[in-house]
Amino acid sequence: MARLERLLRTRQPEVYHSLGRPALILNNTVKNGWAFLRFLLGGHFQEIDDPEIVRLCRLMRVFAICYLVFFIVVVVFGFASGTFSSSP
Repeated sequence: MARLERLLRTRQPEVYHSLGRPALILNNTVKNGWAFLRFLLGGHFQEIDDPEIVRLCRLMRVFAICYLVFFIVVVVFGFASGTFSSSP
């Protein structure tokens, strides 16, 4: 993520600014996070003419989707285990 942020900042400053200048620690807001997530999941990065940035964005999109699926599975199984457990 840090590398992707740095590449966007140095090679694609207009995209970087349109995302709210995201950073890992400083300027890490919910608004910037949603903007970056929409950028990744919406595939807007494919319009960028930089193969390294596109490759990193594809990797981050797969990671984000896997993380989201994992979170949903944990929540669903957490509720299911609590619902179906027998009371002593």
